Amino acid sequence: MLLDSAPAFKILGAYRVKRESGRGSSAPRPWASFAIRLSGSSRFESEGESISAPEGSVIYIPEGVSFSRRGTDEELVIVHLKLYDTDHKRIEIFEPEDNGVIADSFISLFEQWEACRAGYSHRCSATLYNILAALSSEEVTGADTYKTALIRRGAEMINSDFSSPTATVEAAAAASSVSPEYFRAIYRSVYGISPHRAIEEKRIEKARSLLEAGYFSISRVAEECGFQDVKYFSTLFRKRTGLSPREYKKRYNN
Repeated sequence: MLLDSAPAFKILGAYRVKRESGRGSSAPRPWASFAIRLSGSSRFESEGESISAPEGSVIYIPEGVSFSRRGTDEELVIVHLKLYDTDHKRIEIFEPEDNGVIADSFISLFEQWEACRAGYSHRCSATLYNILAALSSEEVTGADTYKTALIRRGAEMINSDFSSPTATVEAAAAASSVSPEYFRAIYRSVYGISPHRAIEEKRIEKARSLLEAGYFSISRVAEECGFQDVKYFSTLFRKRTGLSPREYKKRYNN
């Protein structure tokens, strides 16, 4: 899911759109879109799935996804994005409880983008990160209460201690007093990602940040991110980013 990581993105545009009832379709597009329905509703069909987007909902449509849409009269704020290092390929719908606050944030982002004052792109990015943080908080709160409570300690350990070599699925399961197999199943059902992948993604995200800063050697970065084997770290980093740690560091520190 989009909210399971801290995606790196570039905002390409922000739009406030009104459109009449009707049908439409879209071929795969070279950007992702993130939008809130201020009024009206639509139903999307994509890759055999039918997705309802009611008034007040937020929809994420990844880059390269084709879809058809049937909707009522509606008004939206739409943000076009370029996301980096992500393999999200499914349309996602979020229905925030406090959609008024989320709507105000989308409108603020649009107005900042339209005003185009000095530093607007940074302010817009910060606003979008705040929207993602708010949705992420609600997503966890709105998940199955029993399941979330059952693995809470293990999930918190993954979030806070992921860079420790002792942060493993087995340790997280033990913190929640359940078996590793059961923890994996519940974690995936709540967060939409395996706990092992969650630990890896958090470690790689931290490694990217440290390499971009340029202050540490590759072996030190691996150690700081919880990898005891530098070769494994380098292999995983290349798999996730398409570059070796050395190549990635060089890109930001010429």
